[in-house]
Amino acid sequence: MNFHLFYRTLLTIAIVLSLMACGTVSEKRKVDYKSAGVGARTEPLTIPPELGSIETSSQYDIPGESEATFSKYSREKELDASVKTTNLLPQVPDIKVGREGTYRWLIVDRPAEDIWPVINEFWMTKGFLIADQSAITGIVETDWAEDTSKNVVTGLQAWMEKFLPGLSSNPERDKFWTRIERLPTGGTEIFVSHERMKQQVSITPNIREIRWVDSPRDPNVEAKMLYELMLYLGLSDAEVFASGISNEVRPMSTIISVDLPNAKNALLVSGSAPKVWDRVGIVLLSIGASVESRQEDKGLYLIRYHDPDGKTLKKGLERLKFWKDNKITEAVVYQISVSGDAETSMVVVFDENGEEVSVDTAKRILSVLQEKLG
Repeated sequence: MNFHLFYRTLLTIAIVLSLMACGTVSEKRKVDYKSAGVGARTEPLTIPPELGSIETSSQYDIPGESEATFSKYSREKELDASVKTTNLLPQVPDIKVGREGTYRWLIVDRPAEDIWPVINEFWMTKGFLIADQSAITGIVETDWAEDTSKNVVTGLQAWMEKFLPGLSSNPERDKFWTRIERLPTGGTEIFVSHERMKQQVSITPNIREIRWVDSPRDPNVEAKMLYELMLYLGLSDAEVFASGISNEVRPMSTIISVDLPNAKNALLVSGSAPKVWDRVGIVLLSIGASVESRQEDKGLYLIRYHDPDGKTLKKGLERLKFWKDNKITEAVVYQISVSGDAETSMVVVFDENGEEVSVDTAKRILSVLQEKLG
């Protein structure tokens, strides 16, 4: 038999089997990510000077073949690789789960200085690279990654995967934002926000187009990562399960209204002002806005972004398309105000000086916030 014909036949069979395997994921399977590595930075978190004495373990390698790993960095810095996971924190911390609507977060009785270096290692053990991080704002952003636990291969397909890796690739990519917030009591709150893009294939007689589209927020994906983080911080599986963090939540909209009688440039959101403030901050980062300053006591964000043609902010993988020949325009500064009571919050857009902006401009920004907060 002609070798090329035999090869094409096997390839066709493998592709068919890979398509048949889609959607056969066990709910009990743990998430296992492999980073796409697009535009990612592999440096560990920059620990502020006062945190320099904290030891960091080097035993956690990124799954895969990447040479730029945290363990490699650690060896170059001649850190002790014998430090064990349980030594990341002196003692297993007391952890509580905060809840508001479909959002959940962790309340840990440890200072932010102890939690900050652990967050970086956690994401790297899950197979992520770090795309960005800021010790000043307490925010860590991961790279886009594929959940390989969804790639179930058996039989001939598994055999073909050895020779043609990638046949069982999952047509989804995930990334996460983590924010740590100091508490007046000396503890720390940990928030995790998730974004997912799905591959969409359009086939016409002459063109086969593949593009990435936003997927609706799934609070249960965030809860799964918080579950894993609680385990990583030292709690037993039974303790984490008892916390109720794994209880399934039905996604529901938190948006009450967009157009208010006395505030046309506002978004009314279900939730207390402090928690909506945190959610808005993470969403602003996820849509590519540059947050210039934060005034939490006043509920204000000062953001800067490019809006050359009146379209919405770039979202998801669109921000990775650095090869496109886009016209560079001057960024515009806006204020995002979050205010409210224990149950409802209002998000309002102002210009740099705190004056009202046009309805069209406000709605362009609020429509993106509405999509991500809902």
